[in-house]
Amino acid sequence: MFEQAIELSEVTVFPQYKKTRTIGKERPGASMAVNFSISKLPNQNLGAEVGRKFRMPGKEAMVEQFHFYVSQNNFDTLRLRINAYALENGRPGAPLMRENILVELAGKKTGWIAVDLRPYQILAREDIVVAAEWVYYAGKGTYFALPISVPSDGVHFYQYGSQAKWKKFPMMSSAMYLTVSW
Repeated sequence: MFEQAIELSEVTVFPQYKKTRTIGKERPGASMAVNFSISKLPNQNLGAEVGRKFRMPGKEAMVEQFHFYVSQNNFDTLRLRINAYALENGRPGAPLMRENILVELAGKKTGWIAVDLRPYQILAREDIVVAAEWVYYAGKGTYFALPISVPSDGVHFYQYGSQAKWKKFPMMSSAMYLTVSW
């Protein structure tokens, strides 16, 4: 037998997650709503962001899916950017994503919106905030809203524009949930 060096192709190994859990509020039934839009000034709405704090399982987990409920929408077309943040001093801080995740709602779409986050490999050990940011609209429309529940065991966040400070609303919850695995 003779020794011989052989170059192998690159191999990428991902962990195989065994447990899956849903975190957040899976029922949209709420009498209140958080309005993204000021009907007479739709351009002022761009950059508004609504999010929710999610308690992670305490181990490194992969964020697989994000679901949010749209209760009211009469816009022809609008686009949202999905953002995930680490918590810093109890508020959304450093982004956990390196690329934009855009979701388009056409034809006045309402109901549950599911976003597959697996391709983005978002890993988190600590609690995170996942939010929907309004970035575009086309055509006509005057209102766009997500339901919220009060009182709730969740924490709701709202940002009036992309550079505005986050407003924190404890005991309030947006109809949003995550599917995570570890």
